Amino acid sequence: MPVLRNGIGRVIDALRYLLRKGRGSDDVRRELDYFRSNRGRTDYAAAVGLPIGSGAVEAASKTLVTARMKRSGQRWDATADRAVRRQHGR
Repeated sequence: MPVLRNGIGRVIDALRYLLRKGRGSDDVRRELDYFRSNRGRTDYAAAVGLPIGSGAVEAASKTLVTARMKRSGQRWDATADRAVRRQHGR
């Protein structure tokens, strides 16, 4: 994801470009103000120890659901299966 590698500065530059070229609307101006004022909070790549992609989250969810469904002696019907999957967003 280029935004994560190159920072939010690229997004800000793109919004500024739109405004300079006369293609910016009030929405573009509002988004530019938002990204400028929240720049420090959007530095996801600097978040230490937190997964920022869906791969790690999907893998953890799959592991948890599989572990619950395959416990020794477990018996599941379709309703319970859906409840566990819904709890883990699958």
